[in-house]
Amino acid sequence: MAIIAGMYKRRVIVFLTIVGAVMGGLVGRLAYLQFVQGGTYLKDAERYLREVEMMPPVRGRILDRQGRILAIDEPCYELCIEYPFLVAEPGDKWTRGQIGKIARAEGLDRKIESEMRWAEEIYRRRRAKTLELAASVARNHAQDLERTILGIKRRVGRIRKARGHSVREEHQFHAVVRGLDEAEAVAVKSQLSEALCMKVRPSHERRYPRGDTACHVIGLTGKADANRLAAANAELRRELRGSEDEMDWLRWRRDRYGGNDMMGNSGVEKLCEKFLRGRRGYRLHRRAKLIDDEVARAGGDVHLTLDAALQEELARAFTERHPAGTGVIVVLDVPSGQVLALVSIPTYDLNTYRRDLPALIAETTYLPLRHRAVAQAYAPGSAVKPVAALTALGSGRIGLGTTFHCKGGYMFDSVRDRWRCWSAKKGFGHGRIALREGIRVSCNVYFYHVGEAMRPGPLCEWFRLFGFGAVPGTGLPEESSGVVPTDEWMRRRTDPPRGVSMGEARLMAMHTLDLLDATEGPVVVPSGSCAQMIVHHYPELFAGCDREAQAHRVAARTRELTQFLVDDLDLVDDPDPVAVDCGGCVVAYHHSCHGLRGLGLGAQADRLLEGVDRVDLEGAEECCGFGGLFSVEMPAVSAAIMDEKLNRVEASG
Repeated sequence: MAIIAGMYKRRVIVFLTIVGAVMGGLVGRLAYLQFVQGGTYLKDAERYLREVEMMPPVRGRILDRQGRILAIDEPCYELCIEYPFLVAEPGDKWTRGQIGKIARAEGLDRKIESEMRWAEEIYRRRRAKTLELAASVARNHAQDLERTILGIKRRVGRIRKARGHSVREEHQFHAVVRGLDEAEAVAVKSQLSEALCMKVRPSHERRYPRGDTACHVIGLTGKADANRLAAANAELRRELRGSEDEMDWLRWRRDRYGGNDMMGNSGVEKLCEKFLRGRRGYRLHRRAKLIDDEVARAGGDVHLTLDAALQEELARAFTERHPAGTGVIVVLDVPSGQVLALVSIPTYDLNTYRRDLPALIAETTYLPLRHRAVAQAYAPGSAVKPVAALTALGSGRIGLGTTFHCKGGYMFDSVRDRWRCWSAKKGFGHGRIALREGIRVSCNVYFYHVGEAMRPGPLCEWFRLFGFGAVPGTGLPEESSGVVPTDEWMRRRTDPPRGVSMGEARLMAMHTLDLLDATEGPVVVPSGSCAQMIVHHYPELFAGCDREAQAHRVAARTRELTQFLVDDLDLVDDPDPVAVDCGGCVVAYHHSCHGLRGLGLGAQADRLLEGVDRVDLEGAEECCGFGGLFSVEMPAVSAAIMDEKLNRVEASG
């Protein structure tokens, strides 16, 4: 018995030792959490107990030199839906929770199956009402509800993926329709009791009282893409990094750009973004008690040197004289250098821009989105003549009495074409004239001789000193510089190499015609824009000169690739066609813009794709934004157009 008693005693001691060690470890851990980590956990607990309401700022106004309002933020409302509603699936946890809430609110017994079915029916009705109401309001504002909801889901998904855990955006209300006026807001609020997870909240909307006046100068606002958001927030993130200040998180939420924030995308709206933006206000609650608040600070006003009335009058006069034309009018105040008018035709209405965007993008001939006054490179024309005269006089190549004979045209030794004076259109030449008369009548031939007498180096240096080739200097983001060529610049870009001469585009076209005219059979071009240039524009370029017949000859033989395969080779009717095998892929096809509009091609590509599993692509005939130099000269607009196209491709499945 003594042996058994001793054995039990040892077991009890071992057991108590283990229990004591475990308890000691727990006590030690509790002490560590209490005294070492207590402050951190207390701060986290306080953070979960506080609630902050952010209030959007009013964006600053843009005014002309007389104080006329060109852009202003006006009060409006936005229709919002709670995020869980947007991602809910039938029978999921959130849906069951909502049905349970309805049952409690309606006094239904959750244990009775028939009453729970009634709660489910109420949920279905309210959900349908929510979607119906949102769709109706979106239609009234020409807004794409499905696209907006898809964008919200993607944005929240990216945030969650970046954080690696649940984020507050998954529990917030998100605007699905913007720009409601007071009457619309009241009408929607009266129906909210029949809907689910929907509310109307105050907001602001950018308005443009003068419509299309100076639209390219004022520019556009919109939601920024991920790259611009990251760049805009990078400086603030660096400033706040590593700080232990409890209020830094609030400053981050107040000052940062969020996924729903509007920012300037072009024009003055982008140029003066920091000044126009303003700063959010907030109300900070802790344990349901207001502990701090700050009123939203409106952005600053930007005053332009433009005169809106002059801008409108010039635009009206231009369109009356050239109803289907494009062009630019710039008016400067010479003593001050201020820009009084900067007209780019055609224009578009800033208030309806988003609704009209598909049509604006589809217009690839007149390009209404392009700010021609600062983004388009133009030949300087007769503005170079006084500069060329100064250069030639200063170098001693000519004198005031130097004369040249104008017969209405001039032949350069290196160019197989005749370059005309403007007087040739009227059937005469200027005859033998000196420098003063050459400037007075703006004789092209006289200054062809001056150019031949000079070397490209001195000419180009003086052109650069006078501002040729530089950006216009307005500061607008769309500005692009011109080109002042040199011998070296030209030799790098010509084959065979040659120096500076006039009419580079014509010379390139002449070289192309010579190469193609020496061949036989069809000229097959894989690019619709290149094919359109040869078929339509070469005959126009050489109309009335000795190359006109050659241009028409080459144009008649030129075929775009799909046109050649279908219309000439009849590949789609071949009894033994080449099998199409893309490994079970599904194709969404975007039509070539120039092929479709310039050459009237589209059915050919559709026939070639008949053997491929193909899905419908919304806006398949709308521009992708990356044709020619458009994406280089207007990258912001081009990227927005491409994002729209990619979203539609992704939505096509």
